[in-house]
Amino acid sequence: MSRAVCRTCWTWYANGESVCPKCRTRLVGGTQNQTVVTPPAAPVQPTTDAPFPSPAQSGSGISWPQWLLIGGGALAGIVVIGLIVTGLLLTGALGPVTSSDGAATVKIPKGWAQTHATGAADGKPVLVLARLKTTNGIEPHFIVADSGKFVPLSELELGWQQLIESGTFPMAGSLGSLSRTTVGGAPALSADFHGSQAFGQILFVDYGSKTYIIEMTSDPTEFVRLRDSDFEAILSSWEWH
Repeated sequence: MSRAVCRTCWTWYANGESVCPKCRTRLVGGTQNQTVVTPPAAPVQPTTDAPFPSPAQSGSGISWPQWLLIGGGALAGIVVIGLIVTGLLLTGALGPVTSSDGAATVKIPKGWAQTHATGAADGKPVLVLARLKTTNGIEPHFIVADSGKFVPLSELELGWQQLIESGTFPMAGSLGSLSRTTVGGAPALSADFHGSQAFGQILFVDYGSKTYIIEMTSDPTEFVRLRDSDFEAILSSWEWH
């Protein structure tokens, strides 16, 4: 008995069909004893029109006030990842380094390195420094971020206590009161914080039409020393452009 086969779904028919009832492909004639081997599917090659699908990306946005008050531990983790990924070790011997937005330069203390934060947040890190030596597993770091907004320091100062008492921010620790200072001659506010694993200081700086956030964090046992030495040296070398 003559048979016909569908070359699309590789199904045989023997009742005189001329079109595959499943996929409507025209059937090809054959014999009953014919053995058909289904060829393996060829690997799909990427093209400019249809590249390989990328892994699904997930993330959660953090509102600007939350990002301002986020704990040092989270950003410290970002710095660790950045050092592993980039392997960029620029010591102070190479001279001042410039923020990625070109707004400021600082000098890197001996034993520190410039790296890149890899995490995503509403704020954009423009300068990330990390000390190459850790203490109790905590890596001291100095992060400067562009908040993407301009917030007058007077408004932040007026609402600071309310922000602290609201308890709505994901900060593992306590924030201190604000004090007025300057960074490179620009007006700034600073506040200490005591996290569950690290102590640090956050500074809010208004320069031009932007509000920058500076975070300095280290192991609790050495923060006071670093605040008066390495962190102070970085801030003292700050120059705006």
